[in-house]
Amino acid sequence: DDLALIISGCDISTLRSIAIKHLKIIDKWCTDNGVKLSAVKTAVIIFAPRNKKVMYKPIKINGQELHLTDEVKYLGVTLDRHLSWAPHIKNKCSSALKLIHQTKKYIGKYWGLTPKRVKWIYQQEH
Repeated sequence: DDLALIISGCDISTLRSIAIKHLKIIDKWCTDNGVKLSAVKTAVIIFAPRNKKVMYKPIKINGQELHLTDEVKYLGVTLDRHLSWAPHIKNKCSSALKLIHQTKKYIGKYWGLTPKRVKWIYQQEH
């Protein structure tokens, strides 16, 4: 249920026209197949160098504006408008840290699961 429309080029107005054309085709397909595009769940991201300012004229689906965002998550990978790995790594580190804190309360030097049992649990998942 995830879809990415990727368009590359230099002229933002041309890119916008191409995007609108393809979104109309996608919307027609969705309508014909009983699916509805959600403007709320749809995001627009423009990948550009840090030193380049881009003027964005909103695109609409079914009369609703698509919001421009600086960051989008697609297939588990967080992409920012400069294509840096920083947001993705930050999200993954945050998730790992939460998991470490959750598991820490079950393992102690003199109480809880023994290292042997922790190893056994780990091996069951892999």
